[in-house]
Amino acid sequence: MSAMDEMTIRRATSADTQRLIDILYDDPPRDMRAMEPDVRKAKALGALAVRNGLEVAVSRTVVAVIGGRPVGLMEAKRPGQDANATVFAIGNMLLRGLLIVGLGGGLRYVRYRRARARVEIGRPPDSYYIGELDVHPETRNRGIGARLLEYAEAEARAEGVGRMSLCTGITNPAQHLYERSGFRIVETRRHPDYERLTGNPGRVLMVKELS
Repeated sequence: MSAMDEMTIRRATSADTQRLIDILYDDPPRDMRAMEPDVRKAKALGALAVRNGLEVAVSRTVVAVIGGRPVGLMEAKRPGQDANATVFAIGNMLLRGLLIVGLGGGLRYVRYRRARARVEIGRPPDSYYIGELDVHPETRNRGIGARLLEYAEAEARAEGVGRMSLCTGITNPAQHLYERSGFRIVETRRHPDYERLTGNPGRVLMVKELS
């Protein structure tokens, strides 16, 4: 039996927090590197975001597990479900984040947020929205992302939701996975400021109709 045959998917728990951080930030994404090019500091920022519920909410996340170890994650929001970060969590993130990156990092963050806002796309309010889908760098290209998408679709159908959606970068190679799974681009936003900071021209909204 192959490792993929032994893979299971379960709800994440608080005990998985450090592993969620590893999956997301052992290879920090472009947006995080735009805020903090130092990989060590970028991972520290990511850890702070996860622990404050600003990156992924454990309660909305499932993990793909092989050999007892989470190797991938997916966070989803249901129709009408928004982010649940508190003002305290946001303030804690900002204050402690400045201690990690310093004033220069704080200025980079402000520039990044301004550029990101110019390419942000709102999710369809009636959709099962995949906020995060990531696989640890050591286990990518083994079909784990596809299995997580299959799990998401089964969950959406069981809950009677008629469509799924997600946003991703224009140059994200995972677009091919989403297209193979039936997602189609319905909106694209580009901006030179965002491309200058991240190397990515912009973002796309992808939708899969289930009904």
